Amino acid sequence: MPQSSISVDPLLLITLCVILLLTGCALRKNTTTSAPPSQAIDVLLIAYDNGDGRAFRSLLPELDEKNINWHLIAFGPATALFKNTPNTTLLNASASPEQLREWQNNRYTTLPEKDAALLTEKLSPQIVLSGMAHSIQAQLVQQWWQQGAWTIAFYDNMEPPGGQNWVKPWLDYNPTVEQLLVTTNLVKRSFPDKTTRSGEVSLVYHPALQEWQETFEREDRQLLAQSLNLDDRPVVLVAGGYGDDFQRSLEVITSAAALREDLQWVFTPHPRTLISPVTTNNDHTPLRTITNTPTVRVATLAQVVVSHRSTVGWMSAQIGIPVIFVRPKEQADIIERGRVRTVDDETTFLNALHRQLDNPPEHIPQPEKKAGSSIADLLERRLREQKPSSIKVESVNDIQL
Repeated sequence: MPQSSISVDPLLLITLCVILLLTGCALRKNTTTSAPPSQAIDVLLIAYDNGDGRAFRSLLPELDEKNINWHLIAFGPATALFKNTPNTTLLNASASPEQLREWQNNRYTTLPEKDAALLTEKLSPQIVLSGMAHSIQAQLVQQWWQQGAWTIAFYDNMEPPGGQNWVKPWLDYNPTVEQLLVTTNLVKRSFPDKTTRSGEVSLVYHPALQEWQETFEREDRQLLAQSLNLDDRPVVLVAGGYGDDFQRSLEVITSAAALREDLQWVFTPHPRTLISPVTTNNDHTPLRTITNTPTVRVATLAQVVVSHRSTVGWMSAQIGIPVIFVRPKEQADIIERGRVRTVDDETTFLNALHRQLDNPPEHIPQPEKKAGSSIADLLERRLREQKPSSIKVESVNDIQL
């Protein structure tokens, strides 16, 4: 009996295969390439340096108390401050050694566009609060502003920006910010009106000052002095810095210190410094380096604080400790009602040291935090006024809200 056969039109078979192939590709595209929803948060903080990092670290508990949902991005020197902090993205963790060196050595460096895009896709903040120490901060602030976030810049230093090289990359990038926060009237007057779109510059309480006040209140000075092997001589704290300007100041300080052996000179290196310029192994070195105790704790023992441009000096002055800024080639000056003196050479430094030790200025009470003057209060008010924005701004030219 002959077998029956079924004939299939080849054209029909090809058509069916094509349909199945296209259907499978469409299904795969729908299931594998859709982007995950971004994380909605109230406030995003961006820290790079020790100054903005310590300020933001002190700010976080206040945000928690107000039930403000926050996330923090840290990179560079600030990374060490937030290694065990929840709700934190540490850019250093995914960066190559070459990138890390570039970020530290060149503040004008920016992130590759794809890396910056991944961050802005991952997080959807209502408010972005950033330090002003690096171009990467400016780059991210600009991108989130284009997505509709309210952007705020925090200038953590207590001196005007003129001559401050660390802030120049941010100012040159010139990201769009709605609001600028500063901590002194002197700084507030020094910023041009066009720094923000609205011209708004707000005076706020420095978050890190609370850490200083709490440390001075709870520190057992006798035990600390014993642990550091200090004797009864007056303590002069030298707060470290970095760069050529600091090295010139350090030369003036060490030469003057060699002439005042009746004092105990202790040196705390700047966190950015990888290798201390002063060692403890040289018996002829007049400065004794302390690296295992935070500078704020050492400051509780100091009769005078000496610095180049460190915020440590201004914090100490706020607490009531006499401060001397050593800045060669700059005009000597006396400011802050006698608490702060600026000197330019060994002779003026020794004279200022004599005056500050033998005739210290009258102790001034520590500043009290006024109601509504904290950054946390400001953020809380802004969140109440602002509804989440879904507007994405494509152009930043000639836009007025």
